[in-house]
Amino acid sequence: MPGFIKNDDRHIVPRWQGFRDTVRTGELDSAEVAVPHKHALVVADFLSTRLADWKRNNTVGHASDLVGAGVALGRRQEVGEAAKFLLQTDSNVSQWARELAHDALGRSPNEDSDTLTLEPARFAKMLHARVRSFRQMLRIEPNDPITWVELARNHAALGHTHQAHRNILTALQLAKDNRFVLRSSARFFLHHKKADMAHKIVLKAESTRYDPWLVATELATGCIRGGRPNLVKVARKMLADNNIREGHLSELASALATLELQSGNYKGAKKLFRRSLIRPTENSLAQAIWVSQRHLIIGSYEEFQGVTNMYEARALRAVRKGDWDHCGEPCRSWYYYQPFSRRPCILGSYVVALALENYQLGAEFAQMGLTANPTDFMLLNNFAFSAAQCDRVDEAYRMLSRVDRASLSPRDSAVFKATSGLVSFRKGEIERGRKLYLESRSEAEALQDQDGHKLAALATTFHALEECRANAEHWVDVRDDARCALEELDDPIAATLQKRLSLMS
Repeated sequence: MPGFIKNDDRHIVPRWQGFRDTVRTGELDSAEVAVPHKHALVVADFLSTRLADWKRNNTVGHASDLVGAGVALGRRQEVGEAAKFLLQTDSNVSQWARELAHDALGRSPNEDSDTLTLEPARFAKMLHARVRSFRQMLRIEPNDPITWVELARNHAALGHTHQAHRNILTALQLAKDNRFVLRSSARFFLHHKKADMAHKIVLKAESTRYDPWLVATELATGCIRGGRPNLVKVARKMLADNNIREGHLSELASALATLELQSGNYKGAKKLFRRSLIRPTENSLAQAIWVSQRHLIIGSYEEFQGVTNMYEARALRAVRKGDWDHCGEPCRSWYYYQPFSRRPCILGSYVVALALENYQLGAEFAQMGLTANPTDFMLLNNFAFSAAQCDRVDEAYRMLSRVDRASLSPRDSAVFKATSGLVSFRKGEIERGRKLYLESRSEAEALQDQDGHKLAALATTFHALEECRANAEHWVDVRDDARCALEELDDPIAATLQKRLSLMS
């Protein structure tokens, strides 16, 4: 059976966006925090000094400094002349300086292609092309930390873990207090299950205690690492500071709300989640919808239609409503937005296979995720499930043979045995398949939690479907067991599977 991500497995970890998306969303703007002088990103005459330097020298370097300061301070109208200069100059202007210049002028830079419409194979080729491009840029400017982060991101999306790791370490050496570098680096280490490292680099940065985006990252990485984060008091103080714009507090409020939810303070969590939705990012909006799946309703989705890049939020909302036809497209867009992440491909492969019976697309989703996560159990399992349903039995068997069975949790073991049961049925090994399905159900029931009930119901349902397909004598009994299990399941998928069982004959 296809596996799914645990319902309690989401934190407000930073998005690892491309630099262009990060600029567009305003994440790099000043949060207008009142901080001690030695830690301030901007002093009283910061912009005027750079403006004077630019007018006196009229060079690319001075123009870049001025435009970067104008964007960071939210004073774009004062740096328009320098921005136009950067865009009109043919050489010695980095890609990132041009991105900032476009942003300062309120323009959208031309895209080479719309990545959201690319087929997976073309998207992979584009990632390789970007790697080559960033390498060439670093030959010209080897001390540009933004380019090192962008190179790391594309390596990570291609599954080049060692290269991405080296790139991230280089970026941190060049800009250890930079918000973009720190949040990107933290996400990289979390992606590779190194929560201790992710937390350490954020916590020891001097800029963290004065930056709400980095405090939010410390809270999330601290939770994932285990134990209580260090900057909870700092977070509360920031949320009470009227000098910080709401858009820069959204993920901080959401991270603190998640912490309160975990401690059982539902009233406090609800208040903070609502605070996070005053001016949400797509990440905090997705967190709010995820929380709503756990019956802590905090607001309406429809009022946030203008939030940029809210692919995960759309996918989660479709799942919550059982609107299966409108889940696949945002999952694909979510993958293109975060191509190193396993989550969009696990959700996409689960929904299109389980609810829509589109097994070809289910295998495609899993394959997309395996590019960056070649050993991920859930992706291997979901590919095998869809392949077996397409009667590509040998392919499914090979995929399951790549699973490290010794490392499986009890939950994953139940999923693995159900999928192995399917493969055995399709190979004609009926008794072995039947045994594996029954073991899967037993292991799932032993979990004694919400996920366990769901997994047991799914295992019994697919067992029934295979018994019917094999024309076994007692398939009606298994079908009736599946119907009873689905009736007790509080999940939108139950109604869809009940309909499928009703068509068995």
